[in-house]
Amino acid sequence: STAFSEHNTKLVRELAANLSTANHILQSDYNNVNTANQLLAAEKEEVSTERDIFLSINIVHKKKTQEGVCNSCQGGWMLFQSSCYLILHPAAPWKNWTESQQYCKQENADLAVISSQEDQVLEQSNW
Repeated sequence: STAFSEHNTKLVRELAANLSTANHILQSDYNNVNTANQLLAAEKEEVSTERDIFLSINIVHKKKTQEGVCNSCQGGWMLFQSSCYLILHPAAPWKNWTESQQYCKQENADLAVISSQEDQVLEQSNW
C-alpha cells in the first residue's frame, strides 16, 4: 500500500509538471497569437488610412478632370523623356528671370534651364 501511494504521488507530480509545461506552452502560443493580432490590426489601420487617402485624392482628381484619368503631365504640358514641360510664347514685354520664377511657382512648377543639347532640340512642332 505504501508503494502504491508513492507511485500515485509520483504520477500526480509528473502530471502536474506536464500540466504546468503545457500551460506555459499554451500561454506562450496565446501571447504570440495576441502579438500577431495586434500587428495585423495596426497594418489594417495603415492600409485603411492609405485607402482613404487614395480615395480622397481620386475624388479630387475626378472633380477636376470629370473622368478621373491620370495623365503623366497636367493639361497643356508636354511630356518629353519623363519630364513635363510648359512652353510659353508670351506677348511682349517678356518677363525677367525673377518674374519668370514667380510665375512658375504660381503654376506649381520650376523654371528650368535646359542645358543639354538633346533637350534643347525638341521637335519644332512641339514648340
